[in-house]
Amino acid sequence: MLGIVCSVFMPGFQVIAATAASVLMILLIVFSFLKRKLFLKFNWFYGLIIVWLCFGIGYLRLFTEKDDTKTNHLMHYEDIEAYRAVVVSQPVQKGKFYRSTIRLKSAKTKEWEPAIGKVNLYVRASQLPFRYGDELLVEGRPQRVSGPKNPEEFNYRRYLSFLNVFHQQFADSMDVHILSHEQANAFISTSIRVRSYFSSLLHQYIEGNKELAIANALLLGNKDELDNEIKNTYAASGAMHVLAVSGLHVGIIYLIILVVLKYTLRERKKEWIVAVVAIPLLWGYAFITGLSPSVLRAVTLFSILALGRAVGRKADMVNMLAVSAFILLMYNPFLLMQVGFQLSYVAVLGIIYIYPIVRKLWMPSSRLCIFIWDITAISIAAQVATFPLSILYFHRFAPYFLVSNLLVIPAATIMVWLGVLLFSTSWVSTVLAGWLGVALEELIRLVNYVLSGIYHLPGSNWDSLYLDIPQTWVLYLIIFGFILFVVQQKNAWAVATSLGIVALTVLIGVRWVQNNRTQQLVVYDIPNHYAIDFIQSGSVQSIMDSSLMKMEDNIHFHIKPQRLLKGTAVQKTSVNLAWKQLPQGKVIVWNGISVFIRDVKAANQDPSFDFVLNSKSNQSNGAVLVDVDNFHSKHKN
Repeated sequence: MLGIVCSVFMPGFQVIAATAASVLMILLIVFSFLKRKLFLKFNWFYGLIIVWLCFGIGYLRLFTEKDDTKTNHLMHYEDIEAYRAVVVSQPVQKGKFYRSTIRLKSAKTKEWEPAIGKVNLYVRASQLPFRYGDELLVEGRPQRVSGPKNPEEFNYRRYLSFLNVFHQQFADSMDVHILSHEQANAFISTSIRVRSYFSSLLHQYIEGNKELAIANALLLGNKDELDNEIKNTYAASGAMHVLAVSGLHVGIIYLIILVVLKYTLRERKKEWIVAVVAIPLLWGYAFITGLSPSVLRAVTLFSILALGRAVGRKADMVNMLAVSAFILLMYNPFLLMQVGFQLSYVAVLGIIYIYPIVRKLWMPSSRLCIFIWDITAISIAAQVATFPLSILYFHRFAPYFLVSNLLVIPAATIMVWLGVLLFSTSWVSTVLAGWLGVALEELIRLVNYVLSGIYHLPGSNWDSLYLDIPQTWVLYLIIFGFILFVVQQKNAWAVATSLGIVALTVLIGVRWVQNNRTQQLVVYDIPNHYAIDFIQSGSVQSIMDSSLMKMEDNIHFHIKPQRLLKGTAVQKTSVNLAWKQLPQGKVIVWNGISVFIRDVKAANQDPSFDFVLNSKSNQSNGAVLVDVDNFHSKHKN
């Protein structure tokens, strides 16, 4: 993992890494021929060789996976007129466009040449223009994905680079021509068809749109139909993990297999039967649900568990977790940079280490209390392990997660059972499948109703929290130190944890002091809209056009990150603004700085102001940040 991270943020040392890895491999071979006594004497050196060899492999593996380092990559071509490409992801409708990722085969400049690279293609069309596996001829030239234009905005370009996508193109349907079909990976193509088949069964037996969208997400991992209301409700109530197929779902499938095979043959042979049946079925489930990082982690883990039980060996859970991570990262090192991968593994580590500590706090006697306490303890363990990452990436914490998990975990178990039974019986009895569909729909509707009630409870939506990367690391060190203190009861860990708390307090305090001294004007870059924040001592007053005020997604994406950084997520009216309406537009004066918001229909002659912007603009060079003190000092000079 460290090798992969260094390869991402410190590229260019692959020759050194390859040389070092080769030398280490030779030393490893030499060490294997040493006598046992000598080997044991220097086994620490053997361990160091293994560690540094893994580091070098991680560094080189990511380099070999990167497409943009190759000479025939798309970014090295200029004046492209057209290109041939294969669709490598099922098109998804986004407003008036269908978005899909395509992989280049060749490009035309003066003549056709072999080329590689991936492009996010957006095609304006009224119906599905093509499917996975189609070979396309696309006219026009792809453009490099632009970086964030507003401060603290999500870096979509970097996110796509971790998927080996560096270009995008917006095209009309007349510019895209289908040349042939079934040109992509037959394995993935079959997966999409199978998933589409099961999705069609859900469409047949579930009528409600919201219930159908949740069933698709929960059973098949397809979240394309989820609307913002569902996502916000589940996220704020702490139940979002149910909508992302993960270890919970794979564990339920594994439990179903164990129950079905419980009485198969004799006890010793049963483990082999479980392994032979469970491993293909689990990978089949991963195959159907789209092979997401969380599913791959869980399926790999349960496969190792089933195989270990079959051969009569019990492995440490952390070792199994490490093996599954190693396998997945060797397959695709970019998985490490995905939030789902990080949250998935951190959650399991939390359950492994924190759950036993929480579980021992109370030893209930009745089965019902044991069941409730187990769910509670697991929820606390997973939440403690993942909440720093959740705040770092999503700026959100769900205070009612214990209440919601007591509902959704048992409910999700029943939903998966109902879904499996529905899929199994649909070809035998449509009547029985219909009853199962009604039961599944009603259960989902009940869960939605309860979660909606939790969402509307006072203080349920903590969505304006902020941690930067250093603060997140310090917070994890605090959690790690506290766990070791509880387990080992050593004063050194108590001291280390206390120092961590002091360090985190200082980091947060420094940012708080800086924010309370801030006087900043921010003009955001939002296509076809204008928005200005006047930030002063932890307060903000915003001016934006009326249409943007109704676009919560745009505000959340473009504007809110900067407000979180400055501690002004909630708009306040304590910022004093003076404004006046002129025939050409509106003038705003704040702390001696004048801003003129000009009507685009007005004449080009503008009065003399510090800043002038059009009320609607299609082009911009990025956001403008103005520090009041620096602005006035420059003007004085």
